[in-house]
Amino acid sequence: MMNFEQTIRNIVEDHDVFIDKNKFLDALHFRREKSMLQRHRFISGLSMCILILFVGITSVTQFDKGSDPWFEDNLTLVTQEVDLELENYLTDLSIMLVDASDDIWATVEFLDEMNFDIINQIKEKTQ
Repeated sequence: MMNFEQTIRNIVEDHDVFIDKNKFLDALHFRREKSMLQRHRFISGLSMCILILFVGITSVTQFDKGSDPWFEDNLTLVTQEVDLELENYLTDLSIMLVDASDDIWATVEFLDEMNFDIINQIKEKTQ
């Protein structure tokens, strides 16, 4: 029993064994802040790597292809619409020229020289 009492007295008298609670809290806060700082650095580094990878991939894909296929498809659609409008305009113009001219055959020859499709279609139907 004597040895047990002596051990307890040594522990109570020895101040180095007990940790100062302020010192302990400061060390705990320092470790938590250091851990949070490392986590934030990792997350920001990872997000920057992803951003650089995304920019790199998009720029490589833009330089790799000559043009964008969506743009070509859209351009094809717009070109078809413009061709249809032009054909309608030329049809109306040719009808107006035929109606307004005194010499219909001269107008037909003029349109034939212009290689106008309607005249060529009429020729194909009659042959």
